[in-house]
Amino acid sequence: TRWVILVDGTQLASVEPGTTVEIGRKPLRPLPDDGKRRVEILDDSRSVSKRHAQLMVALDGRAFLRDLNSTNGTFVVRAGDELVRLSAAVGFRTRAVRRRARGFHQVH
Repeated sequence: TRWVILVDGTQLASVEPGTTVEIGRKPLRPLPDDGKRRVEILDDSRSVSKRHAQLMVALDGRAFLRDLNSTNGTFVVRAGDELVRLSAAVGFRTRAVRRRARGFHQVH
């Protein structure tokens, strides 16, 4: 089981179990190389923070999404298209996560 990070239908990254990925508008710069994997999302509207969220995939395939104190927040879309904003202090754990056109999807 792996998770993929999609932006407007384009796959930006594949996240295997046991991996953590930081997601943001410019998470690659100017941060030092600290061994963390980062995925840059191009966002001219600047609705995505430089260091926006972290996606962690546990060894058993469960995903944990955590907001990194982003300016506009990180949201999860639940059944019935209910938007739920994540607290930076409390992450979200699930088997299926999506964020509007930008998304996280589990692939078997």
